[in-house]
Amino acid sequence: MSHSLLQHCCCRCHPDYKRGLTTIEVAGTVYYCGVMLLVLYLFLLQFRHEVLRIFRKTFFILLAIFAFLLITRLVMNLSTRNIIFLVPFAVIPVIIRTFYDARLASSSS
Repeated sequence: MSHSLLQHCCCRCHPDYKRGLTTIEVAGTVYYCGVMLLVLYLFLLQFRHEVLRIFRKTFFILLAIFAFLLITRLVMNLSTRNIIFLVPFAVIPVIIRTFYDARLASSSS
């Protein structure tokens, strides 16, 4: 009986199976996010240096990015499937365009 219970809990195809993230997956995600933030920083440094000089402007851009990451994570953790289309990703460039210029908004999309 314990053998069948062990198979039931460890079977990846079973709907109750929850796999944790491995170290390599976490490291890959951190690396990918770090590279994307570095690219954003280099873009701002090269073309929009005035945005980097004012902390509030830089913080607003980072806050928008991390807010949508959090919203996406919350939506993905919902039990309902295929609901990711409800997250309005196209709003980020519109919001940035409202407070900055069009060239900065097109780079953030």
